[in-house]
Amino acid sequence: MVPSPEVSPSIDATSKGDEAFRFVSIQDPGEAQSRAIQRSVRSHAVKQALQKKRRQEQAANQNFRTASTQERAVQTDPLVSSPAEAIEPVFGLGDDANFQTFRSVFRAGVDDLALLNAVLLTTTFATSGNRLGGQSLHHQAETFKALRRRISDHDSTSIVSTIGAILLLAGIEIRLGMRSETEIHLTAVMTLLRSTSSERLLLTDGIKRAIFWQDLYAHLVTSTTRAVNHHTFHEMLWHRDALAPEIFVLPSGFQSRVDVLGEELTRVFEDIHALKMIRDSAVYDPEDTASMVDMDNQQASVQSRLCGLPGLSPLAELCRLAGYLTASLLCCKIWRLSLVPNHVSAQMLQAGRQVDDSIWTGHFDLLAWLLYLGGALAAPGIVRKDYILLIRRQHASKLATLIRSWSDLVAIMEQFIWSEKAISPLIQMFWEEVQSFRK
Repeated sequence: MVPSPEVSPSIDATSKGDEAFRFVSIQDPGEAQSRAIQRSVRSHAVKQALQKKRRQEQAANQNFRTASTQERAVQTDPLVSSPAEAIEPVFGLGDDANFQTFRSVFRAGVDDLALLNAVLLTTTFATSGNRLGGQSLHHQAETFKALRRRISDHDSTSIVSTIGAILLLAGIEIRLGMRSETEIHLTAVMTLLRSTSSERLLLTDGIKRAIFWQDLYAHLVTSTTRAVNHHTFHEMLWHRDALAPEIFVLPSGFQSRVDVLGEELTRVFEDIHALKMIRDSAVYDPEDTASMVDMDNQQASVQSRLCGLPGLSPLAELCRLAGYLTASLLCCKIWRLSLVPNHVSAQMLQAGRQVDDSIWTGHFDLLAWLLYLGGALAAPGIVRKDYILLIRRQHASKLATLIRSWSDLVAIMEQFIWSEKAISPLIQMFWEEVQSFRK
């Protein structure tokens, strides 16, 4: 349930197919407007405006406002993102989304009322600082109205856009930290998936990716129970390349710590190292859709498996979170600029504060890698500052003999997961912040 006295929408889904959906009526808080005018004007304007805004914000490198872990527990808008980022991972806008564009996901224009209003709801929600009100409430009302009409009419011809609209609704609830409401929407999506199987309806590869990534995001941010995994969709299955076994090796910094990582986490880091080798190779081409899809499948396998590792030691748990961060950096910018890396960075900071200081004995190099990686992925704000303070404190007691210069830090980082192209620029920027920081 959205925390607003003006509106209370929900979707209820069971295993009974289309009849399992129940939409609670909501009151339109905006003024009466012509749907024809909205459709003709906004459907054309929103794409252009969002693409322009995304380019500007990427150039400024100011896509998020962060809050500390303590603040997240009490704030209703923990992360503020740009409209383009709020749409992800359902689809992406701009030059960095060549394989997960609106057209590749939906194979249609923005003339579907449910999908159009869900997109407008998401973008207006983001531009208003992750708050529901005014126009966003109007688009929310229109989205539910269109979905309710479609379900009551048993309209299966628009199944892809219906799923997309529901995923966008779930995306807002993820950003608001609304676990139960997010699970309701993801359950609705799974019910629709079962209906497509029974009715032999075809889904696009892009909508399947959108389902996978939104489900994973929900699990990471709001701790929902996962509805799908890396084995669910045939199009996203990934296996190691038997023709290139030499890239699936464990970085030297982890080789003496296999007993800490355990067998499955060790294998995951081998796969992340392979992803790094592909990312830094001369043949890497972000414009090659087939290659990027394969990398996306590899990242999906890695991060899905990282989410399912129970019973890890405190040190292995920190490595698990760091593994998620590195995998996010090594693929396309859609995932690097999403809300998840910043969220995982905060989780890693919190987990690091809970371990006994003696755990780092014999692991000072690993500590340096974790701290600089986590800090570099934290958005400007309290969490990033806390990483800087922690590094300065640990430097005095543990890292002073290891790190005297940037080249010393690079030598340590290279022992773990490191990429000159994808990781080095972010770490160097953070290193300079640490050096110039004054309390």
